[in-house]
Amino acid sequence: QAASFALSVSAFDSECRTEIRMKEGLRALSNCLASENNRVQEESLMALANCAFDIPCKQTIGALGGMKNGIELLANDEKSVVANACVALSRLVFDFMSGVDFIEAEGVPQLYDVLEKYCKAYDDFDAKRKEVVGMIDTAKTAGEGGGPDPVALKKAEEERDKLEMPDLRLGRAILDACRSCAEQGNVREAMRKHKDSQFFKNIYHLMKHEDEIVSGMACQALANCVYDGEGRPQLLEWGCIEDFVRCLTYKDVDTQLSAARAIGNFAIDSHGRNILREEKAMPPLVKQLQAKDENGKDAIEPRRAAILAIGKCASDRTSAVELCDIGALTQLLSLMDTHWKQLGQVSDDDALLHTATSVL
Repeated sequence: QAASFALSVSAFDSECRTEIRMKEGLRALSNCLASENNRVQEESLMALANCAFDIPCKQTIGALGGMKNGIELLANDEKSVVANACVALSRLVFDFMSGVDFIEAEGVPQLYDVLEKYCKAYDDFDAKRKEVVGMIDTAKTAGEGGGPDPVALKKAEEERDKLEMPDLRLGRAILDACRSCAEQGNVREAMRKHKDSQFFKNIYHLMKHEDEIVSGMACQALANCVYDGEGRPQLLEWGCIEDFVRCLTYKDVDTQLSAARAIGNFAIDSHGRNILREEKAMPPLVKQLQAKDENGKDAIEPRRAAILAIGKCASDRTSAVELCDIGALTQLLSLMDTHWKQLGQVSDDDALLHTATSVL
């Protein structure tokens, strides 16, 4: 356990990762995954995850069976082991062939089971919390003369104090693995086919999670589904536009970026653009042209994604007129003057051109 922890810390350095790989450290860590000690498994998984920042290490870990062992550990009873297994898998699934390995090792159903259990745990927590809130409200007026009942109120407050939200780190790790897997087209297709798209329904369900980080990571995972012609109609049917628009306001830059890209992909066809207008998604998208990161600095990548999304939205006259009415053209002209170098020519050649020509 101590050796695995030491390697885990060392693996943040690229030269150390190379040294670990060249001296059979990855093989030793992969062997540790077969240990019966949960702490050893936990530290070994994190060490492998940190080593997997390098492509040669990713490939070596896969060849040594690290992917398969990590998938098997998703069924572990220890939450910390499952969380670290998800972190490792999120870095090991990085291209088409690693996606093939993930699918062949039954990674999709195993990851689905973990996600399903987490969704159920959160639903149970939410239902219990609503029940306790109801008990408190009732106790406040259950006493004499419509006043509070001290005994009932104390009992309800004790029940409230016992409530414990499902492990947030576990939820974030699961969704990070889902995001990484959904980036690969072959894995994404397998996820969509598993239990009639229930995989993605569960991810969408967690977009409504009260924790902004969990909700944002669900947004990042689900945004990958919008790239597919089969995925877009399903998501529109579920009414997810409102949730993607909400995610534009999150502090995390990656979540802002994913939400803007998803909205842009919905705007590929006229049906999607009509729904975007109905859901009033255009004003928040234009507002994203001024996106900031959590430190208050200009968020260039989300702005670039918003520009491209606006360009797609402006493919028909109705949407283009609405975009101009809410100031999109003015803001794009301003960005051309102030942020041309950071945003590149995309603001000039794409959104501005589409908006102007559509209106004309």
